[in-house]
Amino acid sequence: MTDQPYTLVSADREALLAEPVASTDRPQMKRIFQGPGTTIVRLTLAEGQIMREHSTNSPLTVQVLEGLITFRIAGDEVSMPAGAIIHVAAGVKHELEAVSEAHMTLLLATAL
Repeated sequence: MTDQPYTLVSADREALLAEPVASTDRPQMKRIFQGPGTTIVRLTLAEGQIMREHSTNSPLTVQVLEGLITFRIAGDEVSMPAGAIIHVAAGVKHELEAVSEAHMTLLLATAL
């Protein structure tokens, strides 16, 4: 077997949405890939759940797979339905609120 120059992280949308399920206790996060320069996390928020203001040490890209979130950043509120993608620079504080149950992927760019 030879080393491949790629990794198939998810074969389809259904497989990607299979986990984690929403919990009213707290946001559900699961790292689905970590490799050179990239970490991908699945995030699920139950309706009304808030991921309080925070920042990351690296640039972040959030894509909504299903549901609707309000993304608060730099004094703005951005409505993000399924398919919406936002990029956030490292160190910028932001907050997410699920208007409906929401499933997202978070892509964190990491140093090589």
